[in-house]
Parts: sequence; C-alpha cells; structure tokens
Amino acid sequence: MRVLIVGAGISGVTTAYLLARAGCEVTVVDRGTEPAEETSFANGGVVGGTQIEPWASPGLQWNLLKWLGREDAPLLVRWREIPRLMGWGLRFLSNCDPGRFHRNLAVSGRLTRHSLAKFADIRETANIAAEDYDLIRRGALKLYFTDQSYAHACADIELMRKLGFDVREVDARRCVALEPGLAPVANTLTGGVSYAEEEVGDCRAFTRVLARRARELGVAFRFGTQVWALQRAGDRLEGLVTDSDLLTADSYVIATASYSAPLLKTAGIGVPVIPAKGLTISVPADPWPDAVRSAVMDHSRLFGLIRIGSSLRVSGSAELTGYDTTAAVSRANAILAGVTELFPEFQRCLDAGPPQRWAGVRGLTPDGPPILGPTGIANLYLNIGHGPQGWSTSCGSADLVADLVIGREPAISMEGLTLARFGAR
Repeated sequence: MRVLIVGAGISGVTTAYLLARAGCEVTVVDRGTEPAEETSFANGGVVGGTQIEPWASPGLQWNLLKWLGREDAPLLVRWREIPRLMGWGLRFLSNCDPGRFHRNLAVSGRLTRHSLAKFADIRETANIAAEDYDLIRRGALKLYFTDQSYAHACADIELMRKLGFDVREVDARRCVALEPGLAPVANTLTGGVSYAEEEVGDCRAFTRVLARRARELGVAFRFGTQVWALQRAGDRLEGLVTDSDLLTADSYVIATASYSAPLLKTAGIGVPVIPAKGLTISVPADPWPDAVRSAVMDHSRLFGLIRIGSSLRVSGSAELTGYDTTAAVSRANAILAGVTELFPEFQRCLDAGPPQRWAGVRGLTPDGPPILGPTGIANLYLNIGHGPQGWSTSCGSADLVADLVIGREPAISMEGLTLARFGAR
C-alpha cells in the first residue's frame, strides 16, 4: 500500500515510521526543510498525565471573561479573533460542563496511557537511546500555595489513579526532596502532586532521530513542498495538489496540526480545529546550581519549568490569535516574572545570555482530545488536533491511525477520538 502523509512533525513522522514497519510504502510531504520545524520545534517537553486535562473545564468560561484583552493572561483571546471563533467557541463553552469535562478527561487518559506504552515500544524497535533526545525519567511535580487549590487538586488524585496514572499527594518537605531548588520557598508551599511516571525530553530531537530510522525503513521525505489542496472524486481522494505537481497514493494521512482545517476544507471536510499559539523560553541551566531536575508546574502562576538537557525551558502561555507565531516579548516577560518570583535564583540563568524565545501554533479541538482516523472520504485519515498534549499522545495516536489505514483493529477503543463525535463522518 502506498501512503502519503502531510506533515513532518511528531505526529506525521511517528505515523510514517509505524506504517513503514507494517510494510507500507510511505512518503511524507512538508513545506519545511527538515522534520519538526514548526509545532514540534520547541514545545514544553513533558510526556504523561500532567497534560491531559482539557482546557474546556468547569469555571474556565468565567476566567476567560476576566482575561479578555489582558496581555498577561494565561489564556489570551484576541478581540479580533472572536468573530472567527464563534462556532468553535460555543462548542468549547459547552464542554466546560462538569459531565462533559470528565468524559473528555477519560478519553484523553485512555489515549495517553496507550501512548506511553507505545513510546517504550518505539524507543526499543527504533533503537532510540535516552541521550538521543535528553530523556529524563524522574517524574513531574505540580505545586500549590493555598489550602483551597491544594484540596481541589488532592480531590482529583483518585480520579487520575482510576485513569491509570501513578499520582501522589506530597507535602512541602517531600516537594523539596524531589526538587531541592524549592528549599527557599518551602515555607510558602501548601503541598504538591507528584506524577511519578512523567517523562521529559526534546520533542524535536526525538522526531528527527525517528525520521532517520523511518528513512532506513524506506520512508521518503519531500521537503520544501507546499500542499495547497486535496483533489477529491466522490468518496475518494485522488491526490495532493502541491506547488509543483499532483502526488497520488492509495491512502492519505493529514498530520498538519492547526493548518489541517483550511487544507481539509478544500475537500469539503470540516474539522473544529483552531490554532492556539504556545510560547516557550529556553535558557542555560548551569548558572543555577539547584536548577530543577525534571519538571515543575506552578498552579497559581500558571507556568511549567522543565529541564531539557543542559537547558531550562519555561512554558505557560496560550493565545488565540490566528496563525501569528510571533514570540512576543511582553508575553514572555509575563511568564518569566512568575518563574523568578518563585525561583529568584533563576535570574542567574536569564543573566547568562539572551533567552531563546519560540512560539508555534498547535491545533486545538473544542473538547480536548485529538481527531484521529476516518473521514467522509474513504482513503483519507486524520491525526490532528492534539493541542498541548501532542508530545504525550503522539506515539499512541500514530499507532491507532496506522492500524486504521492498514485495516487492522485498533489497540484501544476509538470512542471519543474520531471526527464522528462532532456529528461528521
């Protein structure tokens, strides 16, 4: 079977690798010059259960009203985007209902558990070592500074355990034992939640190593190729209209994150996926002797501080501003202010040289889980809409999509993961 995949980020490359392992003749098409140049370039780096909570959560709708127009808001919706977001936004708000939130959380949990297992399988079969992508397997820690927020977090621990995650309540002393850099602020900590299985790594490096392994299996990559449209004939796709020619195959997989919606529209397929800009800042870790060892998330200041190799990466910004990928200094400074408030010694890392700011857009669905698998076109499949979970769910999603493409029963239930949940086929 000949398969064309559009998109050479973590989703597209992982899908290509698994299809090649299954015996398919695979070509990956991307407008960039090498793998992981866009959404997968410099994400937060955390893999596991800390990312599975859908953004559409109970009470968020009221926070969005307070955050409108605020440059320092953790989730900033630009006024000019509101008219374009109306349909998607109504779906998003409806998913803030507690019942729908817990349903969507369970779907994300099921997919993430499967993905963690597939990560282990792919690392082994592709011979990818920890040092290839700065893998750290020391877990992650979420911090809480008020009795109310901590009580709420602890109430969710049993739910996370039921979803299969090793999650534990830890007191301030244990937080410091896990991350010694917290010692100066231990007396302000109410407690933390430890995610023991969480992994940290460089998504871009992993994607590029896996792309090399995929090439060894015969996968071809066509870089510098823009796909402008999908050429459809009835219930089948005939090819990809590019800036140079028409590419044809037996089956097609779209894995272009937030850019999937306008491309799929050319074939009459509507998907509720919008671009959500994320921002990260990377600095050298060496100037701070007690720098975090793995990943720390501050619930009140809404940032994550993650160790990736010899660097520290800060994440915490989300912005609905169309396809703009400007790494705004004002947004970066707002995040960094929260980090230095909690970790004054982090200033040493900032003083070591200009921080490396990066911004990219992630495809976000209104309910949280990605959109995987079949469409109304018989030979067209999707691997899109992962939002901030894309690194965590990449291997599991690729496994499910690869199974569907070759006609094999998926390893887990596809309920809540396909386009059909939005009333489409």
